Amino acid sequence: MAILSDIINWAESKSPFWQVMIDRLIRNNKLTEEDIVEIKEICKAQYGLSKYECVEVNFEDLREFANNASSSDDVMISKIYNIDNINALSSTSELTFALNGLTVVYGDNGSGKSSYASILKHACNTRGNKPIINDNLYN
Repeated sequence: MAILSDIINWAESKSPFWQVMIDRLIRNNKLTEEDIVEIKEICKAQYGLSKYECVEVNFEDLREFANNASSSDDVMISKIYNIDNINALSSTSELTFALNGLTVVYGDNGSGKSSYASILKHACNTRGNKPIINDNLYN
C-alpha cells in the first residue's frame, strides 16, 4: 500500500522511539500498555535518562510485512439504496455511481442532492462536523 510505504520512509529518518512506535502500529494496529512503557524507556535512553537498549527496527522486513499485509483492492461505493426514513428521500430511490471517472449529481431544488451528500459524509467519515440527518417528516 502506497501510504504505508510513505510512512515507513518517513519513519526511517526519525528518532528510535518513532521507529519502534510506527513498527508496532503497522504490525499490530494498536499500541499496548507494554509498548507504551517500552517507548517511554526508549525516549529516556535517547536523552541519557535510562540505560534501556532497544532493538533497531528492520525497515526491509517492515516493508515486506506492509506489502504482504495490504490489499491492492480499492474500496468503492457503487450505489446508495434502501434508504429508510432519511429526510424526504423515497425508500425506492437509488443513487448509482460510475465505476470509473466522475459522477455528477444534479436536479431541482428539493430533489435530494443534499440528503445524499449528508449520507456520504456520514458513511465516509469526512472531516469537520457531520451534517444532521433528519427523519422523514412524511413517514
